[in-house]
Amino acid sequence: MVLIGREGRSTLMVVSVDGGVPREILSLPRNESFRQPEWSPDGQSVIASKVGPGGFAAGLEIWRIPIGGGSPQKLELGDITGEFRLHPDGRRITFTNGRLQREVWAIENFLPMLQAKR
Repeated sequence: MVLIGREGRSTLMVVSVDGGVPREILSLPRNESFRQPEWSPDGQSVIASKVGPGGFAAGLEIWRIPIGGGSPQKLELGDITGEFRLHPDGRRITFTNGRLQREVWAIENFLPMLQAKR
């Protein structure tokens, strides 16, 4: 499985470990891309996250892409904002959701005053 960018497009490809010509499975428009491709346990599809036109701020979608043809299927998992992992049995998936929130805190006088030694 190879993930490449060609002419600004994100293309998911497969190639045998014995060599050969890579075969395109699916190509996305210029403003979308694949992340984290993983094989399904049966080896008949690839599970990958897709970043849409809104980028990471808009969230991710998880897709099952058959390697032998057929239509890709979006997995309805809700609001995914980060990585996912597919369990080896193919029946469970872990993922992060929610929104990233960055904060800067200032804490004053949180250390005790030091006494000077005489």
